[in-house]
Amino acid sequence: MRVLINRSDAIGDSILTIPMAQMIKEKYPEAKITFLISGKSADVFKSHPYIDQYRIYHRNARFYLKIREIFNLFREIKPTHYFYVGGGYLPNFISWCTRVTFRGGLKSRWHTYLFLNKGVRQKRSMVTMHEMEYNLNLLAPMGIEYHYKKREHYSPEIFLTQDEKEKNFNLFKKDLIKEGI
Repeated sequence: MRVLINRSDAIGDSILTIPMAQMIKEKYPEAKITFLISGKSADVFKSHPYIDQYRIYHRNARFYLKIREIFNLFREIKPTHYFYVGGGYLPNFISWCTRVTFRGGLKSRWHTYLFLNKGVRQKRSMVTMHEMEYNLNLLAPMGIEYHYKKREHYSPEIFLTQDEKEKNFNLFKKDLIKEGI
């Protein structure tokens, strides 16, 4: 199973999508999970245990280059499952063109009704759940059920390597010294 999750917009929204990878890996440990993200979110996805790889979606690139880049991505990854959770819409169309059999995610705009065959309609504006929980409920057509009692278990986490921790701690100490603390 090769899963591609499109969340190519804001950093905070991308972080709240990471628990989807955890739920998929718990149910299907052999799954290979790739995130399609914006460049500004890349640092959050490094060294994450549930994410096998991430790719940058260049939303501001010329349209032809964007199409070619996304087609190449789909040819390389060969996803069996595609999820649209937010961000650029072009991958939805390309998932349909490349005949990905499972195209799930958030159904909210006309093109999602056209291109997603396993999408979930949600009224997020009613704010009955946390954004993370809405994202986890998008996995239901895949046979993965989320229960609110497991909310703590699926809280998003950011993982840092030991080198990153040391580097950031040293930068923090330098800032403290500079401030005279």
